[in-house]
Amino acid sequence: PEAFTDGATNVLLTGVTLKGRAIPNGLPTDIWFTYGPTAAYGSNTPPQAIGNGSNIVNLTAVLTGFAAGGMNFRCVASNSLGVTYGINQIVPSANAGLTNLVVSSGVLSPVFATVTTNYALIVSNLVSTLMLTPTAIDAAATIRVSGRFVSSGTNSDPQALVVGTNLINTIVISPDRNFTNSYFLAVTRQTPYQTWATANNLGTNSASGADFDGDGNINLLEFAINTDPRVVTPGLILSAASTVNLVDNKHYLTITHRRRNVPQGYTFVFQSAADFGSWSDIPGAQLEQINTVPLGDGITEMVTYRILPSLEESLGTRFL
Repeated sequence: PEAFTDGATNVLLTGVTLKGRAIPNGLPTDIWFTYGPTAAYGSNTPPQAIGNGSNIVNLTAVLTGFAAGGMNFRCVASNSLGVTYGINQIVPSANAGLTNLVVSSGVLSPVFATVTTNYALIVSNLVSTLMLTPTAIDAAATIRVSGRFVSSGTNSDPQALVVGTNLINTIVISPDRNFTNSYFLAVTRQTPYQTWATANNLGTNSASGADFDGDGNINLLEFAINTDPRVVTPGLILSAASTVNLVDNKHYLTITHRRRNVPQGYTFVFQSAADFGSWSDIPGAQLEQINTVPLGDGITEMVTYRILPSLEESLGTRFL
């Protein structure tokens, strides 16, 4: 007999129609398909008797379910003279799923599952880029992270992160090009304060205006001066003095306080008032930074400002 394997049709994520033909050439002939995830096949459709004619007889078989890598199949014809085989045909996989998605920092929420397509991730403020490692169920699938091609099981290009919410989309295209899956990741890069609060396990009392240790210093102040928010702290560690400026020989009020040596998204403001009820900011033009002294921890310093004008030129009593 003669056997011919035709291309498959109705290729869906859950099924396919196999097609083939055979010519009995005058002897009673049976035909069937052999199929499987590789060219070693492993499965057969039930044989069908097609008589003993000399014309081409068509054969179709509807299969459901796919191996992850698609399917190999061929048409087989058999009669008393022997067995003949059609060529091997390959049905590309219709699978556009991921078997895993790994991030270079943090932990996905929820835990990755192929059928889950929306995830959230929180990373430290120190994390300015993130790499994704997507692994496809079918290695022949096409994967793009933020529009850039990524081979299955390899790292994406570093994704730049701004403080706040960052959206990263991973698209998977099935080998047969008929199906697409999108996995969405919302990455929150913390502010410096949020990272500090997390590191200190402030939990439900992590709001900047809260006072975790109850010492009268709100969390934001403890962050700004780099003190332990879990241990009672003696205030801003601020001192004021009247000093003589050797340049003009006048007296000035100087204020010294503790602070982080690298700005972290906040601003210190000095206020003055003639009484305790009407406070106003001291303009920056009236503040002259005259000294900084590192405290040896690589993070904190003492800074001293001279407040202008001189005490000789100031009018009345002011509170700071």
